[in-house]
Amino acid sequence: MPQIEESLAKEMLELSQSHEQMFSAFRAGNLLPVLSPARRTAAQIERFGAAAPNDWEVARQVWKVAFYTDNTLEALERIVADPLLTPKAAAEAVVAATEAETRRVFAEQQQAVQAERQAAVDADVAARREAVAAAKL
Repeated sequence: MPQIEESLAKEMLELSQSHEQMFSAFRAGNLLPVLSPARRTAAQIERFGAAAPNDWEVARQVWKVAFYTDNTLEALERIVADPLLTPKAAAEAVVAATEAETRRVFAEQQQAVQAERQAAVDADVAARREAVAAAKL
């Protein structure tokens, strides 16, 4: 990805400034692809397109709640689909959906790990039973 011009970097830092008036390259890096589609990944362009938001302030309001680039872009899509949604409501809906999906995936992963552990225990018990049975012969 090409280097960011100093003026754009400063603008992103200013726009992503925290409530405590602190600057963060991480926050600026999450906002940059929202406002500058040329900075989006190929996957983001495929999913969300290459158009910049019509209203940077609305995008910024959404980003303040959604925070991550993909969540912000998805919330902006929701606003386009339903103009009655507020930036906060759209972002909160996306964050809630993302959190639910994360919990679902985590639960599936934990169940798979537990199933593997149980299978190992079951195999060990079966092997011990076979060994005991063989020793009795």
